[in-house]
Amino acid sequence: MTKWPGANDKETLKRQQITVDNVVKFGRGKSILNVGDTRKGYMTKEFVEKGFDVTTIDIFDDADIIMDFDGKEFPGELKGKFDFVVTGEIIEHLVYTDTFLEQIYKCLKPGGVLVLSFPNICCLKNRIKMLFGKFPTYGAAKLVHPEMHDDDKFHVRDFNLDKIKEFLRDHKFKITGVSTNGIYVRDVLLLPGSLCPPTLGNQVIVTTTIG
Repeated sequence: MTKWPGANDKETLKRQQITVDNVVKFGRGKSILNVGDTRKGYMTKEFVEKGFDVTTIDIFDDADIIMDFDGKEFPGELKGKFDFVVTGEIIEHLVYTDTFLEQIYKCLKPGGVLVLSFPNICCLKNRIKMLFGKFPTYGAAKLVHPEMHDDDKFHVRDFNLDKIKEFLRDHKFKITGVSTNGIYVRDVLLLPGSLCPPTLGNQVIVTTTIG
């Protein structure tokens, strides 16, 4: 199994915990489709410990459903099955964003909840870096890290909060909450998410519902 960089850093763990908390606070529904995670993933383990019935879908061999879902239909048995869909730091890796959101919508039950997170290209750290002509962290590019990746595909699309909201609304998701893990530099927390506007945070977590 390939280990993606940053899998255990404080910044990522905080974002994952916020995502878990955003699901738990609904207090209803127990079925979760965790997209882009495996049975060994931090969020999956947290959800299972809290009594949720979790199905994982990913490209790695310790997921329940193993597939490259970029631009593809999800398996038919997943349609209309879940109270929640969780997708953490996945959408920036996908070329076919519209297809992905269409498939998520189809997997949710009426009134279902999507919790989606993404790296914020317009975070404060990147705004400062770009003032000095530096390439932004999380920027979409072909990056070669053979010691960390099977290939050189990393982020292929950039998102800020406005762009994510546009995509979600176009696909009939109603946004009910937005939060951030805060401002981090080299895994050091400079400003917690509770004090940071989501538009400036490193990673943004969006909670939505469908009709």
